[in-house]
Amino acid sequence: MSETTSEGPPRQPAEAGSIAITGVLGIRRLEYTFPDGEPAGEPTDIISPATFTTTLRSLQHISEQLAPGEHTDQELARASRATTKAIGYLVIRMEESAPAGIMARSEKGLVRVGNFTVEARQATEQEVADFKAREEAKAKAALEQRKVELQAAEARKTHIGMYDHALITVDHEHSYRLGLEHWDEILLARAMMHINPGEEYTLFVETLARELWRSMPLAERALFVKKEDLIYNDSTNSCRNLEKRLDILFETVTSQLGITKRRTMPGQFGFKAKSVSVQLQADPSAPMPTNAQVLAPPRRGFEDQTQQSSPQEMLEVTAVIDRVRRKSSYGMTDQECISMLDVLTSNRGKLVLARMLEATGSSETLKDMLERGHDLARRHLGDGTYWDTYRERMIGGNKSGGKSHHVTQVTGGTQYLSRTKWFVGTPKDPEGAVKPN
Repeated sequence: MSETTSEGPPRQPAEAGSIAITGVLGIRRLEYTFPDGEPAGEPTDIISPATFTTTLRSLQHISEQLAPGEHTDQELARASRATTKAIGYLVIRMEESAPAGIMARSEKGLVRVGNFTVEARQATEQEVADFKAREEAKAKAALEQRKVELQAAEARKTHIGMYDHALITVDHEHSYRLGLEHWDEILLARAMMHINPGEEYTLFVETLARELWRSMPLAERALFVKKEDLIYNDSTNSCRNLEKRLDILFETVTSQLGITKRRTMPGQFGFKAKSVSVQLQADPSAPMPTNAQVLAPPRRGFEDQTQQSSPQEMLEVTAVIDRVRRKSSYGMTDQECISMLDVLTSNRGKLVLARMLEATGSSETLKDMLERGHDLARRHLGDGTYWDTYRERMIGGNKSGGKSHHVTQVTGGTQYLSRTKWFVGTPKDPEGAVKPN
């Protein structure tokens, strides 16, 4: 963990005499004073509570067990009851943030230990209040900076939700048409884009989840967290929900499609397939291989691509097109904006939108129209409401305007996972669907 130093007098050498290091409990601060009570240098604020405790304990053991002078890392490790790796970090921490002379690496690779004592005290109420205020200010500033960085990176990321469907091909032979309006559909498509069966022996769900999280635009991240601020978090814990969903998908879907197989260790899968490729399609009517099967998640039936657009659908889509072209949400209510988002996120809405653009001879592509529409909705609703609405719709499953069909159900895994059912069928004859591999 890195440390920051607070405002204070210039750092001074400690060789002149013994220096007292005081650990201030409650605010994770190390203070340095000479015997006369004068500050010996700037205090050190340590970010991590665990690092603060370990640092204070190690310094105390070293001051009690070793005399000032040069020592090896092994001697410091034995004295402080720590590992040599931990001692290496401790020396760097003291060199960077403590007064000169307390602890430093010599040219011979030994550690020069100065003359110091270690004690602790409890922070006062005012110190705790000031500490919390600083921490909140730093956290807020860091979050705002992180928002700026992620927003700048949005244009470089693939927004899968802006496409209509994905064509997944396994071993250059089996093809599946996957819609992209449900959160599990988007996650499955992205996961298939990141795996390399021909190059990897074992698939680690935790590692894959981190890769997917980094590659996801903010709207996709919002599908897997409960609080808006979490979408800007890139810590190890930020993608825990992603791991859970991936584990279920690999257990219940890809394993029975001939792509993965579970290994004995939790969170690990092997590969059945030798290759997997993914093509993202923005055009709902894009041609598919003759052997392609439709793949759909729970709570969603098959979209009837031949069904004519209803007058109501055409009116709704026309209103969306007009609004997007005007590039303004002036006069639009929040509910009208959410209705527009319904059109932009559902497969049926995308289909009718594509038909309308083609019928009018528009030069605008469906993908461009969707991106501009989502941007308009986000600016009108605000990030929080926009992502909450997007998330609720995707998780709940978009209701299709087409007819539902009884098709092959893909299930598998343990009993608690068997409730997750995916459907496999052909677009022309879903009831006569071929069973999964």
